[in-house]
Amino acid sequence: VTVRAILIEEGKEPSDIISNTYFFSNNDPVQDKLPIISLTLNENQLKGFYDGIGVPGVDYENWRYTSEILTGGFSPANYRRSGRDAEIPANIEVYENGKQVLNQTIGLRIHGGWSRSFPHKSFRLYARNFYSKDVMTYSFFKDLPYEDFQRIILRNSGNDYSGTFFKDAFLQRLMSFSNLDYQEYNPFIIYINGEYWGLLNARERIDVKYFQRKYGFNDSEIDFLENIKGVIVGDTLHYTNFLSSLSDIDLTTEETFKYV
Repeated sequence: VTVRAILIEEGKEPSDIISNTYFFSNNDPVQDKLPIISLTLNENQLKGFYDGIGVPGVDYENWRYTSEILTGGFSPANYRRSGRDAEIPANIEVYENGKQVLNQTIGLRIHGGWSRSFPHKSFRLYARNFYSKDVMTYSFFKDLPYEDFQRIILRNSGNDYSGTFFKDAFLQRLMSFSNLDYQEYNPFIIYINGEYWGLLNARERIDVKYFQRKYGFNDSEIDFLENIKGVIVGDTLHYTNFLSSLSDIDLTTEETFKYV
């Protein structure tokens, strides 16, 4: 059961909304080995026909009667909405070993590509001063030396959605011995508005905030590209010049190999 409370007095600004989840069970779920995340939000903003970001909704209905092209999981739908306009406020509580270790308001969006069409959605969580604090202070990943996160993904395992539910995390973990970047992983039991939502895997989000936190870079120092020179942040100038230089150097020498 989730309880939300607000203090209102005539002539004064209302208080912040306080949210707490209470578990009642003979087999207390809070004592389970996995940590719990309880999300509390406006049901209509998640499941409403017009405003819900987690359903096919009006965007799908408007498309299905006007289009002759079927695009499967990439069909227009409410859950395809992106950007700040598709972000809704939510309250996150984290329970570990029976104790509440995090409780704050955050922003929530639907996350993923094809997997957005699955019933069990992935979520992207944003810490912002606009809601409460600009970080979520909790050790989502015990192997990391930091515990302040501005963005966290709760992932449904993507293409492994109906398989092991952890294959993508396992493959990332295979590279933990190396100096390459990989996404950390931690599974959580999820509740939404007091309703059991199954398991989702907490993952680091690889974005500008990740590079700032881990390496101390400023925005102006980062070129963040994907696929074939697809620019997320910065530009392709340095990378293009680097690739061009490879055709002019002898990779059989130790010096040039270290340069690469």
